[in-house]
Amino acid sequence: MRTTELQAFERSIRADLPEIVGDLRSVLGSKLVAYIAGVNETRAVQQWSEAGGRRPSSVVEQRLKLTFRVAEFIAGVDGERVAQAWFQGLNPRLDDASPARTLREGDLDEVGPRVLDAARAFVAND
Repeated sequence: MRTTELQAFERSIRADLPEIVGDLRSVLGSKLVAYIAGVNETRAVQQWSEAGGRRPSSVVEQRLKLTFRVAEFIAGVDGERVAQAWFQGLNPRLDDASPARTLREGDLDEVGPRVLDAARAFVAND
């Protein structure tokens, strides 16, 4: 049987960017998505969610896909409200930084695996 994490990973690969951003807006809200993406206005997030709309840089796009993967994983187990709270809360597995801040400020190659590990531990209640 496929795991929720595997399904979230596969969806993050197969879905197009407007769908990913639209779903992130639904789960996390436009302000939090903009914060994670490193943009000051939610208008950019709105444009990214429109088919044929503006696209973010490749670095931001990868950050959004990882955020989507984690949000989809947590929401699939604990619901959207919990996923949003998880991204905003100070996380002891991330040196007491929030996952949102970690994703926004860190190099994705370095912080991505840490955020995924923190999400796995959270879902597993470790």
